[in-house]
Amino acid sequence: MAKIILIDDDPHIRDVFSRLLKSKGHTVITAADGLNAVLLIKNNIPDLIILDRNLPFATGESVFKKVKEISRAIKIIILTGYDDEPSKDYYIEMGANMFISKSEGITNIMSKIESLITTEKQGQNKKETIEETKPLIMVVDDDEYIRGFVSKFLKSKGFEPISASNGREALTYIENKKICVVLLDIFMPEMDGKEFLEIINTRTEKPHIVVISGNEDEDLARDFLKKGAVDYIKKPINLERLELIIRTLTVCS
Repeated sequence: MAKIILIDDDPHIRDVFSRLLKSKGHTVITAADGLNAVLLIKNNIPDLIILDRNLPFATGESVFKKVKEISRAIKIIILTGYDDEPSKDYYIEMGANMFISKSEGITNIMSKIESLITTEKQGQNKKETIEETKPLIMVVDDDEYIRGFVSKFLKSKGFEPISASNGREALTYIENKKICVVLLDIFMPEMDGKEFLEIINTRTEKPHIVVISGNEDEDLARDFLKKGAVDYIKKPINLERLELIIRTLTVCS
């Protein structure tokens, strides 16, 4: 397993990635700014650094250059909030191993991180074990057919699904149950997905939010990622991808 230092000023990003990476057996240390990050790196030489570009006190670029001075053997993934091909080329030429946009969603990002770690640990026979603990998955959609269809599928895969027809109804469940993942429709009566997400973001403990969107709403779904959702899936729902997302996220403390 790898020792990873995760550097991002967004506490939500730090929390989500720390939990998921630790669930894979990795050691994860986090930093919220560039200055503390450099001190951590000097005192805890990691296998991998996941580095945001926009940091307080010291920029991601300055941290990157400092890392290369400390040890050129440390692998670096640049995690950015927006797509920028010229910057991608710049960092790759400077020695970054990957340049990933946060808009890709948690599933794709985790897959890329794991692929890099696996490549570096070639001598190890690495197996991941999924705990079958029947985590609670909530399906929030005003379409009764979608709620029933998705719930039936999740139950067949060993999860415990519950459903709600709008955001307000979903909040009442969250008050009384520990929900691990919420599959959230965007447009619903009484309380839509945007308002629901805004309320969830005010809470200390919150479930992972995966947005369910139509093809025409993909840009809106990506905007939800910037506001705290961790992934999205388009309608009609690809069940194989849905299961992959759920199994990636069902690591609830």
